[in-house]
Amino acid sequence: MDYWFVPITTESEENRGNLDGYRLANGQSLVVSGWHATNRAQLETHHFLILYDQTANQQTGVVVATTVARPDVARAYPSIGAVGRSGFTGSFDLQQLNLVAGHTYAVVSRYSTSDQGNGSQGQYLTTGSAH
Repeated sequence: MDYWFVPITTESEENRGNLDGYRLANGQSLVVSGWHATNRAQLETHHFLILYDQTANQQTGVVVATTVARPDVARAYPSIGAVGRSGFTGSFDLQQLNLVAGHTYAVVSRYSTSDQGNGSQGQYLTTGSAH
């Protein structure tokens, strides 16, 4: 039997994010950008971007996020630690993915304690956006 205690933290548990944009690059890559701000990013230091097929209810692809400075987000959410580096960008290789016409896809941003796969093996926190 497991019992889950409230996380131990001295800061707020805010979890905010936004997918600012996505574009096709040379018809071969899906490039996404946005931001994901949470105090838990200081503990969960590995950041992944996941392309999720909502129609099939399965993960389609995963990449390690590239961190981008976001002073605008830092001004909007000053109570979140490390928020100034909450921006991200990532590129999914479309030739490696099996996208299906008519399906709905979401981009999920995940911070994790695990550096393996999509980080689902450790403690993690996600935010997402469907498109």
